[in-house]
Amino acid sequence: MNLKGKSFVVTGGASGIGKACARHLAQLGASVRIGDRDTTGGEAVAGTARDEGLDVDFMELDLEIGGSIDQFIADATSANVGVDGLVNCAGWDAFDQPFLLNDPKQWERVIQINLLGPMRLTQGMLRPMQERRAGRIVNISSEAGRVGTALHCAYTAAKGGMIALTKALAREFGPLQITVNCIAPGPIETPFMRRAIRDADMSAMVAANPIQRVGDPDDIARAVAFFLDAANSYITGQTLSVSGGMTMIG
Repeated sequence: MNLKGKSFVVTGGASGIGKACARHLAQLGASVRIGDRDTTGGEAVAGTARDEGLDVDFMELDLEIGGSIDQFIADATSANVGVDGLVNCAGWDAFDQPFLLNDPKQWERVIQINLLGPMRLTQGMLRPMQERRAGRIVNISSEAGRVGTALHCAYTAAKGGMIALTKALAREFGPLQITVNCIAPGPIETPFMRRAIRDADMSAMVAANPIQRVGDPDDIARAVAFFLDAANSYITGQTLSVSGGMTMIG
């Protein structure tokens, strides 16, 4: 797989899956701009990548702030910077809590970061792709959005929304040769997951997984690169489970 000469935007690139995606795409020859609200982490990822000879830049992006999203779009789609693809990777979830105890304000934040913010960003990034009649969008959802996860109702709803959005955009922009696909990760070893899941729960996940391990962010990065590759232009509107078979649906 060769992405040399391509330019991609990856959100949530300061850590976890987003970081792995940014590095993997750059290693395949692409120019990558990462967006994240964590400026320290984002600048560190970009700096380390550049020290290794990779073409990675960072710009602050807060999906809860419309002005931040709009500024990011303006800079990323400026006249001298072409964008071949967008990877909507940034996300956030409140920790386990019964639905009847949820604070509606928490719902709003979860849905803003995981669905509405990415929608606004995608809209802006699609405009120049529409003009060029070419582009790739990859949305990172979750297996929660496919099968449901108790105690995470707002997150499940938002990630399910990303799957539905993927299909709608694929139908609308397919005639323009813009593909839109989705990846639904299962349990992936990230800093966020380590903070949210107890060791006992992690062990149970491994035991329930046919592959008998928790996923690595690079497992997702390789799937993202597959969808971004120009050779796979006949694939759109799909949601790919990357979960080690943990959530098979017949």
